[in-house]
Amino acid sequence: MIAMDVPEHDRSKRASLLQVAKAVGSGFFGVRRRADHEAVRISPLQLIIVGVIGAALFVTALLLLVQFVLRLAGA
Repeated sequence: MIAMDVPEHDRSKRASLLQVAKAVGSGFFGVRRRADHEAVRISPLQLIIVGVIGAALFVTALLLLVQFVLRLAGA
């Protein structure tokens, strides 16, 4: 049961892994809406972990793309 003296932002539900991933992904592109931000509670630790994983995946994808292009070019 929710206590009456708990602020409204503390009553919001915790974010799922998919919601945090969406928040980080949209943050990479800068297109996150304010309503999405206020709908769930995302902890800083969740953002850091998913952000580091997302950045590592992005760098890996870029490296694979460069290797693919270089093989096509015959280098």
